[in-house]
Amino acid sequence: MFGTKRKSLFALLAVALTMTMLIAMPAKIFASTALESTDMVIIDISELGDESKDNSAAFSFESQWQYEAIGDPIFGYRTLILSTPGGNYTLVGNNENLLVLVGETAIGANVTLNNVYIGSQQRFNPNTFRTCVDCTVTLIGENFLHCLTPTISTIFNSSMTIAGDGKLTATSEISSVFFFDNLGVLTITGEAQVTAVANCEVLQVYDGIFIGDNASLTTLNNGSTSYSATFYKADPTDTHQWKLTNAILLSGDLTSDSITVLFEAGKTVTVAREEKVKSRTITVNGVEIEYEVFDGVAIIVINNQAELLEILTGADVVFDLTGYCDVNIRVPAAWFAGVDKTITIKTDNGVCTVKTKTIWNNSGKDRLIQVRNNKVELFNIK
Repeated sequence: MFGTKRKSLFALLAVALTMTMLIAMPAKIFASTALESTDMVIIDISELGDESKDNSAAFSFESQWQYEAIGDPIFGYRTLILSTPGGNYTLVGNNENLLVLVGETAIGANVTLNNVYIGSQQRFNPNTFRTCVDCTVTLIGENFLHCLTPTISTIFNSSMTIAGDGKLTATSEISSVFFFDNLGVLTITGEAQVTAVANCEVLQVYDGIFIGDNASLTTLNNGSTSYSATFYKADPTDTHQWKLTNAILLSGDLTSDSITVLFEAGKTVTVAREEKVKSRTITVNGVEIEYEVFDGVAIIVINNQAELLEILTGADVVFDLTGYCDVNIRVPAAWFAGVDKTITIKTDNGVCTVKTKTIWNNSGKDRLIQVRNNKVELFNIK
């Protein structure tokens, strides 16, 4: 995990380079940005090479941009600067060495990535996408961003919303993927699917990550250090719940407005939102039991002793959980005292049994009846 000093170094470098580029911009660019443009401009980034260019020859309502190619491709600068307030930009094509910069004047700009690949080999011009102001990135199709240093960053406490129905895969070789200034917020909405891969802490977003109803964020932390992040639902009125894959929940539950998740080193973790599932139930000897499903595991928690005794009075005690391969049943061990029954559990892998006498103990703890690969294991848990 990066320390404060390294975070500050990246932030100061990004700010200094950004201010240098903005100051160097011709006056005519700033003059044209006084017009709040909604006219979309399409920029083929494949055509941006070793020559500087812009679209400011005529004053129009077209969103303004400037491309700066200064010095050597590796140790110089290759920067596409977007400058119109409320500007509407669509990027297409591929470019192996480019920084897209949403400039200080482009407040509320929308940048659509339409099946692009953007890489960066620049040593002193970090990131492939950086914004100085609040902006929206709309995804169409499959898009890829790759960088040595933080792939996507914000400065001046700006925030970013990623929307649309496309996909974005962002990778960083030696740093985090998302590197946001202290008050910067990341929001993923619509049906956007974002994947971030890094060799260290993937997410350095400290003021919150907001996930919309049908959006998702998948991360792969190839480093050796685990880290945590807090997520909030993007729409306070929505009725969806959290859907987690390979995530360890540190606080909150699947129906909470916010959750904190542990991202373990070496694991691919997905955080998403899904519609709440109606109560799932099975009936055992006339007793209806609710259960939940988490990561494909059917989970039953029995916390009513009278209901358990009624279940155990039947001639056969069968938990039919066909449709699932893995099952967890949690129940207080002491409630099986003096009971001599066989519990049968049916799954897609077959039928397995467990004796109530092996479940019982006087530890005062709950027992977890765990079924994996059609085999039963028992564990004491609090």
